[in-house]
Amino acid sequence: MPPTLSDLQVATSKRFKVILKVLLRVGNHMNGGTRNGGAYGFKLGVLRKIKQSKSVDNKTNLLTFVVQFVEKNYPDAATFVDEFNDAPAASRCTLALP
Repeated sequence: MPPTLSDLQVATSKRFKVILKVLLRVGNHMNGGTRNGGAYGFKLGVLRKIKQSKSVDNKTNLLTFVVQFVEKNYPDAATFVDEFNDAPAASRCTLALP
């Protein structure tokens, strides 16, 4: 199946790449000193779990932390969804993820 316009928008989004890089850095920091630290990438299924990862004091989660970090340090990247004009059409698709 050839890539859709939505696929191309996600693959070429510079802002979304910044978000993914921040997530990788945060994950590597959290996993520092373990076999999972120093990773070069992660599976996209991990994105479903970032809201479930809580802080030590249980007052915030990883998603909230990353959003605040990006808004403060990479404000342009915080608007990455604006690059996905065809995302509403793509969101109506059903995918079977492993």
